Amino acid sequence: MKEQVLEDHRAVFQAQESIRWLKDEKVLLEMTEEVDYDVESYATQLEQILDQKIDILTERRDKVKSFRSALQEEDYKLTQPERRCLRPLHEIEWAKCVGLSTDGARAMVGRLTGVVKRVKDVAPLLTAVHCSIHREALATKTMPANLTS
Repeated sequence: MKEQVLEDHRAVFQAQESIRWLKDEKVLLEMTEEVDYDVESYATQLEQILDQKIDILTERRDKVKSFRSALQEEDYKLTQPERRCLRPLHEIEWAKCVGLSTDGARAMVGRLTGVVKRVKDVAPLLTAVHCSIHREALATKTMPANLTS
């Protein structure tokens, strides 16, 4: 779509239409320099030129609007990670999340694709912590036997 918008813009800018319009308008303006020019003819021809311009430019404007809408929709999808990465779980509004406790697993805290990263993309004020119960469980795994009883 981007290529089509650029192509259309170039076509209007470089096109024969623009050159023809300029020539036609120049002829019209030269007509007004005559003492007894036909005002009705001048107005009719100018109106025809303007109608042609309006039709072509309106068509181009509509294409640009459509292109911008597509861009905005794409940007929206890219800036709404919870829509693409986080499944709605119990209808949680991830954007309102301010705290998240995890078990420390890579899937949870991975800096590129972890849950914490995905939620932070949506809720930048999020504070993530490693769950104290999971920390305790990890600590007791390596604790000497005499301290575990």
